[in-house]
Parts: sequence; structure tokens; C-alpha cells
Amino acid sequence: MIGNLRDTTQKNTEQDWLKTNLAKFSRMLQGQKDLLAVANLILSELAPVVAAHHGVFYLTDSMNEATVLKLVSSYAYQERKKLANRFAPGEGLVGQCALEKQRLVLTDVPEDYIKVSSGLGDAPPRNIVVLPVLFEKEVKAVIELASLNRFTATHLAFLDQLAEGIGIVLNTIAATTRTEELLKQSQSLTEELQVQQEELKESNQRLEQQASSLRASEELLKTQQDELKQTNEELEEKARQLMAQKAEVEAKNREIELAKLSLQERAEQLALTSKYKSEFLANMSHELRTPLNAIIGFSEVLLDKMFGDVNAKQEEYLDDVLSSGRYLLSLINDILDLSKVEAGMLELELGTFDLRQLLEGSLVMVKERALAHGITLSLDIADNVDTLTGDERKVKQVLFNLLSNAVKFTPDRGKVGIAATKSDTLVQVAVWDTGVGIPLDDQQRIFEEFQQVGQGLAGKTEGTGLGLTLAKKFVELHGGTIWVESTPGHGSTFTFTLPVVGAARHVPLPVGQEDTAGDRERAAEPASAGPLVLVVEDDPRGADLLRIYLSEAGYSVDVARDGAEGLEKIRRLTPGAVVLDILLPKLDGWAFLTQVKADPVTREVPVVIVSIIDQKGKGFALGAADYLIKPVQKEDLLRTLSAFSLATKVQMAPVKILAIDDDPKAVELLAAVLEPEGFRVLRAYGGEAGIEVARAEQPDLIILDLLMPEVNGFEVLDRLAQSSVTRRLPVILFTLKQLTAEEQQRVQGRIACLAQKEAFNQKEFVGLVKDALQRTLGGRD
Repeated sequence: MIGNLRDTTQKNTEQDWLKTNLAKFSRMLQGQKDLLAVANLILSELAPVVAAHHGVFYLTDSMNEATVLKLVSSYAYQERKKLANRFAPGEGLVGQCALEKQRLVLTDVPEDYIKVSSGLGDAPPRNIVVLPVLFEKEVKAVIELASLNRFTATHLAFLDQLAEGIGIVLNTIAATTRTEELLKQSQSLTEELQVQQEELKESNQRLEQQASSLRASEELLKTQQDELKQTNEELEEKARQLMAQKAEVEAKNREIELAKLSLQERAEQLALTSKYKSEFLANMSHELRTPLNAIIGFSEVLLDKMFGDVNAKQEEYLDDVLSSGRYLLSLINDILDLSKVEAGMLELELGTFDLRQLLEGSLVMVKERALAHGITLSLDIADNVDTLTGDERKVKQVLFNLLSNAVKFTPDRGKVGIAATKSDTLVQVAVWDTGVGIPLDDQQRIFEEFQQVGQGLAGKTEGTGLGLTLAKKFVELHGGTIWVESTPGHGSTFTFTLPVVGAARHVPLPVGQEDTAGDRERAAEPASAGPLVLVVEDDPRGADLLRIYLSEAGYSVDVARDGAEGLEKIRRLTPGAVVLDILLPKLDGWAFLTQVKADPVTREVPVVIVSIIDQKGKGFALGAADYLIKPVQKEDLLRTLSAFSLATKVQMAPVKILAIDDDPKAVELLAAVLEPEGFRVLRAYGGEAGIEVARAEQPDLIILDLLMPEVNGFEVLDRLAQSSVTRRLPVILFTLKQLTAEEQQRVQGRIACLAQKEAFNQKEFVGLVKDALQRTLGGRD
């Protein structure tokens, strides 16, 4: 009896709970119009009622006529990459529930199925229910709930009954939304219809007017038909004429195409002609320099009175011949440079140089002529103008051309100056004067070839008309620009810009001292008679001139007329040096040099190239000790050969100097400079080889390049310092590299001094070596 009463009470309680919550949700869902809001509301209110701890709400969505269930709301749910948020009917439990339209209940859920997590921990649910929401047997949504407890029968009954109410609400909201959309469409259509009715009224009125017009037009058309017949006949005639004109146009197009092909052929012929012209100018310039070599050279010989005195008139005429020869040489050089630029063969020899020093030196070049006319020279250089990366020789030539013109066209007691400034990207140099000025019409013409404007100080036109042309082309090769500003009677200002490419102020390391009075005295002593120089030259006049130069300087001279005879004589006579031309019969200079440097018997003989062929890079690469361009100056030749003369040894047992450089010609240059001074030069053509020679020979001094493959100069310094045998050997850095502040700090205290290859001077370098040896060898005799 008591048990039955308890069961009855329990059932009544559950029914009350069921009805109360159903009524609660019914009231809560009344008046809802938004599906997403309803889904969120249902989950947030339903989960606590049935003790659910996870929940998701899927709404039915029709996509491209295919029905899918799309996740629109969730409760305490965390998305995971491997789980989808859309399900088709029959896909997964959500899709299967929608397909069967039956509730699904999962018990004993695996632990790794899903986790109910909070700030304190996480645990797998014990029960999962998947509930379809139907309206008139049509699936409107699917609700999935998970709980840490088991869902009771009351809960499940509540969910089943609630699903019916939710289905009604969802269908109502969908129907309401659809009705509102249809209402809006209806209203929009009504408005459009009203507008169309007005338009129809207007159209009817227009149609009535048009009908009247058409009736009038019919009568007009009848009268026009006869006219059209006549017009058609005329059009047919015109059509025949157009066909004839079309044929004429096509014929003219063919003629134009032929003319175009002809123009292309002419353009190619002009390009070929330009190439031949440039090659002809280059070849003729080379050919002209050969007799000029003899003219200039023999004039200097006669002026130096090597074969007796000359009277004043003869000396005056010889000066005229010499100056004319040099002027003609300058003209030929300008033409050759111009032909190289036009042929695209002129290349810049880029390097880093001191622009401030170059500007100062450029004024020195015109100082004598300026002083002769009372012209004041001035120089204004901004503080930040320092080093520049470019072709130093070309920049110097630009400055010399501009300054020469400025002095030439400035009256006596005038002024000429240079102003230089620098920005982050450009260096700007202006050469100004107070001269006669340039008319506006001529300011562009002066940069064209062979164009001259005005008269010089002598009252006549001077120069070749190529200076400004070459200046413009050299500046443009650097990527800069040049222009002129001038007012007649008030002077001119020529300004050019050069791009700044990695220019940086260089902090010098220890360098060699000035040559002492003793050094100058030794340099002034005549060379000892006897050192043999072999001249390999096929031109009798050129060979005779070189023989005169060398004999007067105390050398013994032997001459070979071709490359084959030169090879025979260098092996038989073993000369102290060879002066070599390139354009030789039988065996040219390049082949001669290659065989000499490949032969162990002759490879140590220094070879100085003296030729009209300007290919210094190739000459040094093949092992030439130096390279001079004809016509060669006597002083240049003797100064070069003096490096290879026999001199007093610095000690009884020769001092050993190790030269380490991957460039063979650089090593040979050092040997050619130092061995005549009595030093024994050890050669190493790489960092690793240099370290081995240093350990084996223990030289008195090392001359080291920094830029070497595999083992560079910095690594050589480090490894020398690690050995007790080589740790104290003095080192002179001889390199093209501009050291950064960090690299300067790295070598500080580890080298005797630094010498730059690009600023190499034989006499200064020998003094540098002797000074370094004096500091390390002390009193050794």
C-alpha cells in the first residue's frame, strides 16, 4: 500500500515537473522571430533543466536543392578540427537521426569521444542523446545533448514532447519570415506596378502620337521609295568604287610593308656601318700612335742632347714638334675613347678613391696656365665630401677637360673655381668661371662631337671639340648627368653629378714614411752599366728609340725583331728584363709572354709590355710586370725598369720576404720590385701555401693579400699567430680591400703597416718594406 502510494506520488511529481517545464518553454518561445536567437535560447535553458553539460543545435538548410544540417548554436562546446559542422542526411549520428526521424541515445560513451571541461578539470560524458525536431513529419532541426549523468525516462519524455513544440515554433518562425519576405516583395511589386501603370499611360499617349506620325510617315515613305531605288543604284556604284579603293589600299599596305623591311635593312646597315666606323677609328688610332711614338721619342732624345748640343732655333723647332706630337696624341686618344664609347667597348675601372684629393690635384694641373694669365683659382669642398667609388682616371679627365676650358675662355685676372657637395645618393661637382660665357643657342651643341664655340685666350679657336663630348659620355657611364648654366659676358658653370656607391670615410692604418734624403740620393745615382735588357720590337724606329733610352741610362741592350727570335734570346742571354711589343710577326707578344712564364728557366725574368694595344688586364693576367702604352715616355720606361736594376743588397745573407697572394701577377710584381733591392722573395699563391712556406722558411717579413679564396688573409693572420714559429713575423698587408672599422680593429697590433695596391708606388713601397725590416731586424747589417 505504501509502495503504491510512493510510486503514485513520484509519478505525479514527474508529471508536474514535465508539465511545468513544457509550459515554461512554451511561454519562453512565444513571440520569437529569429531562428538563431531561438536556438541559443533553447540550449541555454534546456541544458540546466535536463542536467546536460554539452549541447549543439543543427538547423535544416537547403543548399543547391540538397538538404544539410548546419551547426548554428552550441552549449559549452569547443570546436575541433576533425569534427564537421555540417551533416547530410544519413551522415554521422546527426544525419542518421534526421534520416530516421527517431531519437538516438548513447550510453557508456568512450573516454576519448568528447570531454566536458571546466577550469578545474575535464571528464567524458556518460550519456548522449540525439533528438530530431519535426513538424508534420519534416525534420526542422536536430539537437544533440551530452551529460555526465544518465538521462532519466522523464528527461527523455520531456525532450520528446518539447521537440514537438520546438518544431511548431521553428516552422512558425520560418513561415513568418517567409511571409514577411513575400509581403516585402508584394509591396515592392505593387510599387513597381504603380510606376509601370504611369509609364504605360505615358506610353499610350506617345503611341497615339506615334500612330499619327506613322500615318504621316507612310505617305512620306511612299514618296521616298522611288528615291531609295535611285539611292540603291548609287550605293551599288559606290560599293564598286570602294572595292576598287580597297584593292588600292591593300597594294599601298604591301608597299608600306616593303618600305618597312627596307628601313629595317638600312637600320642594320647603319648599325654595321657605325660598328665599322668605330673599329676603323680604333685601328687607325693604333696605327697613328706607332709613328707618333717615334716622333715624340726622338724629339725628347734630341732635346735631351744625347747626341750633342742643338742651337736655340733647333731647340725651338723641336719643342714645336714635341708639343704638336703630344697634341696629336691627345687628339688620337680622345678619338679612340669616343670610338670605344660608341662601340660599347669602353669599360669603367671601378675603385674607391679620395675625391677631395682628386679635386685638389685637378687644380694643380691647370695652375701654371692660370698663373700665366693672372687667373685666380679657388676650391670649395663640403666637409662630407670624402671617398667615391668610380673610375678615377675618367673622373680626372672630366675635371681636366672642364678646368682647361674654364681657363682657356677666362680673360686675364679672371676667376676659376670648383665647388663640390655631397648628399646621401649623389656627389655634385661644379666648375665655374668668370669667362666670356656661352650663348643659349650653343649650350646644348657644345656637348656634340667636334663642336667648338667662342675663342680662347689666344684669340683663336682651340682644342679638338671632343673634350666636352667625352666628359658627358664618361659622366653618363657612371650613371650621372652633366649640364651647363651660362650668361654671355658673365661666365659659365659646368655641373656634373656622380652616384654615391658604398663610399665611406677610410680610417688609415700605419703607412710608410716619406722617402728620406738618402733614398732620394740613391734614386738619383745613375744605373750601373751592364744590366741587360732584351727589346722585342719589330718596328726598327721603335726599337732604335728604346735602345737609345736604355743605353743612355746605362743598360746593355739586345734587340729581337719577332717573338720567335725573342724566345731564343731570352733563353740564351737570360736578361735582367724584357721590353715587349704585342704586335709581332711569327709569334705575337701574348704567345711570347705565355711561353716565357711557363718555362722555369725564364719565368723569373720581368717582362714590361710597351705596345699600342691597350689590354692591361690581359697583360697582367699573363704575368707582365708592368704595362705601358705607346708612345711611351722615357721617364716612365726608365722608372719602370729601375725596379728591376741590380742594387746593393740589404745584407750579406739576403733577407727573405714571403709574398702571399692568389694573383700570380701581384706576386711577380712584388718580386720584380724587391729582388733588385737584394731581397730574396719567396712566392706563395694562396693562403694555405703561404702558411706552409712561412713555417718551413721562417721569413724575415711577410707581404700578405686579404682577398684570397679558400683561406683569406684574415685567416692567415689568425693561424700565423697560433704557431710559436710564425707568431712574431712582421706582416705588411698589400691589398685592394678597403677595411671597415671592424676589420681595422681585427688587424690592429698584428701588422706592421697597410699598403693599398691601387695607390702602389715602387719607391714608396720599397721604403715601406725597409722601414718594417729596420724595426724588426734592428742592427742586422
